[in-house]
Amino acid sequence: MTGFSADWLGLREPADTAARPPDLIDWIAPSLPRDRSVHVLDLATGTGSNLRYLAPRLGGLQQWVLADHDPVLLGAMPERLSTWAAANDVAVGTAGKSLTLQNAGLSCRVDRLQVDLARDLGTIDFTRFDLVSTAALLDLVSDVWLEDLGRRCVESGCSILFALSYDGRIDCTPVDPLDARIRDLVNDHQRTEKGFGPALGPDAATRTVRLLERLGYEVRAEHSDWRIDAAQSALQTELITGWASAAAEVALDERASIEAWLQRRLAWVRDGQSRLVVGHVDVAGRVR
Repeated sequence: MTGFSADWLGLREPADTAARPPDLIDWIAPSLPRDRSVHVLDLATGTGSNLRYLAPRLGGLQQWVLADHDPVLLGAMPERLSTWAAANDVAVGTAGKSLTLQNAGLSCRVDRLQVDLARDLGTIDFTRFDLVSTAALLDLVSDVWLEDLGRRCVESGCSILFALSYDGRIDCTPVDPLDARIRDLVNDHQRTEKGFGPALGPDAATRTVRLLERLGYEVRAEHSDWRIDAAQSALQTELITGWASAAAEVALDERASIEAWLQRRLAWVRDGQSRLVVGHVDVAGRVR
């Protein structure tokens, strides 16, 4: 599976938080237990950003398993969680190998699980969980892998909340004549192998909705677009540089024009003129 650094995940987390539609949580909450702890499985958790977003909004008693293939990211999670907790009036403790989160509206136990999700999804007992969540994963996976995940969720009666799937939309301000070409090349790159087989890329959210409906879920999907302004120059720089690199990988003969585009866009970032909108979709599902 393609890896991501803790620094990149930290850089994007504020944009993720600002983008997500909170009403999907309100919609999914009635499908979760009210007389006991809600058991949540978070796939490709990184450093736990999905936990930080969802746990206080769900509230009450919760038990989370944070699953990722990368031991470095899982190892960085306690420090990230402690920093977040200190800023949000949440007490962090330990119970054996588990972490605990406590405040007036939340009592949560957190466990970490290192697992290769591309190859070993079947080693996870989905029947233990009420909710399966993930963020920024589905555009990296294959149709076959997504089908396997969907079937495991529905057969176990899990609700789902799959956030921040890239949907192929990139809008840049100011407009550059090469923007559309770069976007198309980035989308071509998104469909290449990312460790799970040929990736769904921009088609992930649409494919997920159709799959879940076919499997018997009641489904809602909403846009969760990044809207990145001049103050987020570091995130803009990382995104634009990454897009140029991805475009050059699938269009070797266009490298000169791609590099020129990159330099123009970075100049707009440095001058405080650049704005970006990156399309994402959140998908929620409840078993009928």
